[in-house]
Amino acid sequence: MAGLRNSIIAGIVILGAAALLFVWWGRGDDSLFSSIPEASENLAAAGPPQLNCVFYKFVASRPHLEFVFNVEDEVGRPRFEQLYVSLFNGRERTVDVKEPPYPVWQFDPSTEPKRLYADIEVNDTSLSGKHSEPIVIELYKYNPGASGPGWKEASLKSVHYQNLPGQCRQSVATASSSD
Repeated sequence: MAGLRNSIIAGIVILGAAALLFVWWGRGDDSLFSSIPEASENLAAAGPPQLNCVFYKFVASRPHLEFVFNVEDEVGRPRFEQLYVSLFNGRERTVDVKEPPYPVWQFDPSTEPKRLYADIEVNDTSLSGKHSEPIVIELYKYNPGASGPGWKEASLKSVHYQNLPGQCRQSVATASSSD
């Protein structure tokens, strides 16, 4: 029964990824960056700003990994909640959507580059089947209170995902209809 459920879930994920890729390639764009709306557009329905980080192996036009965070302001100190992570493998895309309460990453504003960090669970061949590893996103010239249309340099430090160059940008917060 569990095998059938896993097969159905895998099928749904594959169909969703195929539909996304079909739309993406159908537009004729060469990169993921050109398919992401500019920050001046609404990147989220009503809600806080979002930080979108895309990392690549060789060139920026071929993304390998993407993280998306809600950026909540808690008494002048930003709180980064991970909404999902996408892994691109050639023409395949695997999306790991997180459930509330979202994983919270720690933010260190005292260094340059600024640092987002957390521990992630990684599957392995041990008896427990997984272990915890640190992961760090370095954000160059990042200001959590600002947003804008441009991408800023970033880098990923991770044994599991490898060390990867990338770019991040923060969207504009949108007001909810009750405001």
